[in-house]
Amino acid sequence: IALYDWQEECVEKWLEQKRGTIKVVTGAGKTILALAIIERLQAVDPQLRVAIVVPTIVLQEQWYKEILSRSNLPARMIA
Repeated sequence: IALYDWQEECVEKWLEQKRGTIKVVTGAGKTILALAIIERLQAVDPQLRVAIVVPTIVLQEQWYKEILSRSNLPARMIA
């Protein structure tokens, strides 16, 4: 996943601590940041499973579309 410099720095800091809160303005790419973190964690542990919990159907659909467009996961692997 291609990231801006500030996003790359954020991902690296999150990975150093293995936790953290990502707080940026609407539309700045929080979903992409999370997908980048997941991608890197799965590179270390291919069996890693991830649960993404969101409060609305709109956000669920956004995540689904982003995962399909930015990852190599087939649709059948996303529930």
